Amino acid sequence: MAADMVQIIREDDIRPLFLFASLLVVHDMIQAPTELLAVYEKAMPGWCADKQKLAAMSSTADNATAQVFSALKEQRMWNNTILVIALPL
Repeated sequence: MAADMVQIIREDDIRPLFLFASLLVVHDMIQAPTELLAVYEKAMPGWCADKQKLAAMSSTADNATAQVFSALKEQRMWNNTILVIALPL
């Protein structure tokens, strides 16, 4: 999903742009990308497996947000952008 958002931002020649992304990466089924899970398994060996997976899932959302942020800065769109991050309760 992050790659799609970045592509839209980079290809956008029409301003303003409304882009809505629902990053539902921290939810049931508790699954995480293998490479991120390995990072948390190594860094936090005392954590239970589910906590390591949730941390890896949160990192996935963080990474996607960082990619979008970078693309907005590259396209000189950041100064006129409102970014809303809603976290579920």
